[in-house]
Amino acid sequence: MADDSDKARLTNFTKFDLYMECLDRLVVMDLVDSPLADGNESWKEGYPIRTKIDVILQGMQEQSYLLDPYLERMLGPAFATFRAGAVQDAKGLRKNPRPNDQEWMPEVIYQVIKTRGAKTASEGRYFPHTIDDLDIALGTLQAASKHPTWHWERRYVVLLWLSLIVMIPFDLAQFDTERGSGTTVAALEDAGRQYLTKAGLERDAAALLLARLYARKDCRGKVISFTQEAIASLQRAPDPFVALGTLQVLSELTKSGGSLEPGHLPVFRDLISVINSNFEKLTQNTLVQKWKVKLTARLAMSELPGRTNYIQKKRLVPYKDEGNTLAAHSVSDFDVSETVEQTIEELLNALQDRDTTVRWSAAKGLARIAERLPSDYSSQILQSVIGLYEIHSEGGALSMEDLPAASEGTWHGATLACAELARRGLVPAEDLPTVLEWMKKALSYDIRKGAHSIGSNVRDATAYVLWSMARAQDAASIRPFALDLARRLVTTSLFDREVQIRRAASAAFQENVGRMVPFPHGIDIIGKADFFTVSVMRNAFEQAAPQVARHPEYREFLLNHLFDTTLRHWDPMMRKAGAVAVRRICEVDLATLGPSQTARAVALTASVESEEIHGGLLTLAEIAMAYKQSEQQDYEAARLQAFKILSSFPPVTFSKYRNELILEAACKLISGSISTQALDLKGAKTTWQDIIRLAMNHREVSVQQAAAEAMRSMKFPKASPLAQQSIARTLGVIAYQSHSHGVVKALDCLLNAVDKKSQGFSSNIETRQNAYDALPKIVIELGNSLQSGTSAKNRIYEKPSLPMTADPMRSWGDGSWTFPKLVKFLAIEKYRQGLLLGFVMSIGSRGEGAAHPASTSLVNFAAALPATSESSFSVLSLLKDILKITQDNATSNNIFIPTIQTFTVLLEGRILDRVASNATGVEVLCTILACTIRNIENAKSAQRVMAAAKLVTGLAAIPAISAEAVQRLPTFLCHKFPKVRTSTAEELYLVIQGLETDVEEEVEELLLETTWNADVEELREPAEKIMKSLKAYAAPST
Repeated sequence: MADDSDKARLTNFTKFDLYMECLDRLVVMDLVDSPLADGNESWKEGYPIRTKIDVILQGMQEQSYLLDPYLERMLGPAFATFRAGAVQDAKGLRKNPRPNDQEWMPEVIYQVIKTRGAKTASEGRYFPHTIDDLDIALGTLQAASKHPTWHWERRYVVLLWLSLIVMIPFDLAQFDTERGSGTTVAALEDAGRQYLTKAGLERDAAALLLARLYARKDCRGKVISFTQEAIASLQRAPDPFVALGTLQVLSELTKSGGSLEPGHLPVFRDLISVINSNFEKLTQNTLVQKWKVKLTARLAMSELPGRTNYIQKKRLVPYKDEGNTLAAHSVSDFDVSETVEQTIEELLNALQDRDTTVRWSAAKGLARIAERLPSDYSSQILQSVIGLYEIHSEGGALSMEDLPAASEGTWHGATLACAELARRGLVPAEDLPTVLEWMKKALSYDIRKGAHSIGSNVRDATAYVLWSMARAQDAASIRPFALDLARRLVTTSLFDREVQIRRAASAAFQENVGRMVPFPHGIDIIGKADFFTVSVMRNAFEQAAPQVARHPEYREFLLNHLFDTTLRHWDPMMRKAGAVAVRRICEVDLATLGPSQTARAVALTASVESEEIHGGLLTLAEIAMAYKQSEQQDYEAARLQAFKILSSFPPVTFSKYRNELILEAACKLISGSISTQALDLKGAKTTWQDIIRLAMNHREVSVQQAAAEAMRSMKFPKASPLAQQSIARTLGVIAYQSHSHGVVKALDCLLNAVDKKSQGFSSNIETRQNAYDALPKIVIELGNSLQSGTSAKNRIYEKPSLPMTADPMRSWGDGSWTFPKLVKFLAIEKYRQGLLLGFVMSIGSRGEGAAHPASTSLVNFAAALPATSESSFSVLSLLKDILKITQDNATSNNIFIPTIQTFTVLLEGRILDRVASNATGVEVLCTILACTIRNIENAKSAQRVMAAAKLVTGLAAIPAISAEAVQRLPTFLCHKFPKVRTSTAEELYLVIQGLETDVEEEVEELLLETTWNADVEELREPAEKIMKSLKAYAAPST
């Protein structure tokens, strides 16, 4: 489902300065004259700049018209630089061409053309087109043919350039003086034909070049020979590329009609006949069919007079074109030729083509022909178009559910044709009711096809029709249909699934209001459901819809659409959004709308279709939640009624295969409608406990979460003292490794039971005793879980958990909440070892969600302990416990490395400094140092060596042990791993900066200036110097 995020409403090209800065950097790069050896460096420098230009222009795709005031400055420097290089190419001065380094300007020019469109960006005021440019452009194109590796953008830009140059008002023969007679025209024709059969955009530019060349008076004689050669080629071998290139040239040539002569038309029609005779190889090609339809329509227009009708002040008035030499007929009386009638028939058939681009070309061609015909004949064309809607329905008795999927193309083509006719004012007032009636049906065209639906293009085209009518029809003719049109357009702009259709309907509504069509509350609704608001689906359903529903004229229509279409939609997201929209609209007048819409939702749940049951349950859940959160009056009876509906379903509704959507919606309904009275209901077919049990055992996480929310909404009476005793005892024996989602809730319950300040404090002594016994068991369970490492913790975190407090964000998965509470249990010897190992493993984990809060909690806990104590837990005791873990796991890097990292954390928290003044403490520190460096020279794990280096470097700052630590520094400064050497030097420099005593500058210079990535033998001397200098400042250990 397409949907857009909020975007800024641009009013100008805000990044123009950045674009020009990037362009200037590319322009000043001397890519042409730089040595070949610097080519790669130039490319590396230029590519990021060109990529930034692409990103800037891509941001302007939807509002490319904002570039118009800047186009001259955007293209001028780029084309000037490109032309300078083209001069060298034409004269053969570029000896060592480097394609990647030379094509920045063509690529920039192409990006601008792609963003704004070739028709606008390649105008003469942006591209130079003087006489001197002819030889330059031809020479560049010839040079490009010799270098096939040059990027296609260069050839495309040069062909567009030539298509402008050939329009100079001078006879091309005067440029033949040096080449011989006719050579200039021949060179231009050869250049165009060379790229006319290519598959890329070069073909489009080459076709434009040849069309403008053949449109010249001194070259019109070549058109027939060009077409005949193409016909002969297609008769020998039907090549789609030859057909496509030829059709593009002739279509561009016949676009204006002023360049045609009577002898051209039969030859052009012969080409079309040859293409039609090769159905499998040519006509089935989408692009060939598109350009064939364009050419067919333009040939018919060349036989007709100018526009007989055009819009002026919203009235149809006669118009006569005196400039058409082929169409010298009278406006009021002329016979339509058989070829024109045959063309109209072909275009009507093309409206049913399988490809959108063909249908649209046929619609535009048909409308342009009708524009040149008398009004009675154009009305017949309109009637024929309307007749296409009835092809797939019997006698016009239309049911959208009965339409086949094959009707999509026909409906889309017919709707596009109606739009083009309406835009040109060719829908007379007497046909307006019929057209609008079909447009109402087309606006809801949505047919299920497999796992998706079709019809979005039909609805989009219908919005185009209604937008066009606002521009062509007067307000008086639309007034009888204004209310119905307004309702349908607003409903589509709010509730359609596709963002482009919501936008199109909003634009059509706004156009009608702007053209003084009497839409009820038009200005107010434009402000509530404008183009940008409806671009975001959530805003359209949840914000704009209830605001529009405040107007009685639209409220019932919006609700009808939600219940008849949205809540029955095949897309579950649409049903969910529709249910929320019903709730928001009901909240406008909950007392009145709530009961009536609840009854409609109940009717949906009686269906046999799972989509409708799901939509009905979601709607009941949302309305029940609105009742629950309402502060105006008590709706307990209404909530109970909704709960009774749920209990009336048979069990199979919730237990059948692929039932997750219905089960989730049922849990939401329980959450919104559960009450004390609901818990006491008897005689239900399916109890709420059955639904919750099925949901909690379901494989889908969303269903489990919905069940958790339902349970959270329930309020149970407080248990008796005996029951409280049993609950406290039970919570202490549950296997939380298998039920990790309940750990936090169990802790919360037990802690509240023993906390006198808590509302959950139990006055029963036996209950409190059971709670005290259960708490250590749970903490030990947590310690065992923490010991299993990061992967086990992540597995626990991923499971859905019930919230511990009123804030659902504070849970077991939140390390900043969990670790500060768990660290306090380290003071209890009974389960200290397991929990401490869990803390060590968390500190050594790579995830910040565990490492940072665990480190902070342990440092804060240690800071509050006494340094040494014989009667209580102290810092020294903590270090000995961690040291024991280190010694027991010296061969296991998975545990050894986290313990070293834990010592480093305590060192950085100034915890180790507190025991350095005690002899036993110094002995422990020496043991830590010895364990850290044991067999470090033979260690293969770079992570272990780097962790040890960081700890040893830090210990060098503690005076009591600095001498021993400094003695070990050369081991790391001369280690075989370069990364270890570099890291040790950096850490040592930082340690020296933090010392209170001044160290010789020589040490700092050695650390900074020595290349620690050099050979190890070269580093031994500076390492020894550093060690000796630092030992002079180190106090000997006691």
